[in-house]
Amino acid sequence: MLFTLCGANGGLIMALTSYVGNLPQFTSSFASTDSQFIVDQPAPPLSLPNLDGWPVTLSEQRGQVVLLAFWATWCAPCLTELDHIQTLYDARMPGLVILTICQESHDTDYVRAFVREKGWDFPVLHDAELVTIHRYQVRAVPRTLLLDREGVVRYDHLGYGPGYDVELDAAINTLLSASRRGEE
Repeated sequence: MLFTLCGANGGLIMALTSYVGNLPQFTSSFASTDSQFIVDQPAPPLSLPNLDGWPVTLSEQRGQVVLLAFWATWCAPCLTELDHIQTLYDARMPGLVILTICQESHDTDYVRAFVREKGWDFPVLHDAELVTIHRYQVRAVPRTLLLDREGVVRYDHLGYGPGYDVELDAAINTLLSASRRGEE
């Protein structure tokens, strides 16, 4: 399947997804060999401020399925994906935590105004120092990860294109169903 994504310089890149197990995973030539980040392994630690300046950590989300969406204000495919993420957030799915990470060196006031103008009210963390580029190997956006309730990365997708909303929803539902089965 063909998807569009934005490179670090703002240019559009076309990408192909491949399927690993039941959930799709993007195979990227951008992947760095010096990082510990891989699917089916625990997610790297994450602690970033929200738009009100309060720290949010990934470890606080343990026990929930977590959607991490990396984006930038200049990335058109990101904005389309974030509109869908707003729909997911509005649905208030039990057991799902949504955290979006804006990778912008702009000040927080700029990002806050941008989010307000778009009408989004899902949680936005601001990575002004771009630490997630290395820790999570985010070489292009949008990049979306799903973590199971133990904090293990189970889904990794780079880009956005037709049909992706359905793919993301299916991956979320698969992880939420597995979480519910694990609680029984």
